[in-house]
Amino acid sequence: MSFIVIPKTSVGPVVFGQNREQVRVAAKSPVTPFWKTPESTVQTDAFDELGFHVYYDENDRCVAVEMWEESDPVLDDVHFFSMTPKMASSWLSQMDPNMTSDSVSATSNKICISIYSDAGINSENEKLDSVIVFVDGYY
Repeated sequence: MSFIVIPKTSVGPVVFGQNREQVRVAAKSPVTPFWKTPESTVQTDAFDELGFHVYYDENDRCVAVEMWEESDPVLDDVHFFSMTPKMASSWLSQMDPNMTSDSVSATSNKICISIYSDAGINSENEKLDSVIVFVDGYY
């Protein structure tokens, strides 16, 4: 299953700004809420069958969706998980010359997308580990 990414707006059926119940209805999949980190103040929803997690703000509004290969996120016919981390980073820098990166991630605040790879963002032989799409101001 592929999920169409519309930057700053939605990922598949999940629309940024929806409340938790609206997201759960839209996803039409079993959900497991959990605390992402010990410092989390709001639970994250795991939609494991769909391959993504949904993050909420203090008002319980959707602010980000983190995806894995199973969810096959697609933007402008680009399937993120068909690219190596290096290819994805290069594509992201073309979309946003002001993209920031470190050894394992690259983030565009212009189109509100970040990619992550344990193997390193310059890896030419591995796959991405995750892609997160978020609202303005998330990072």
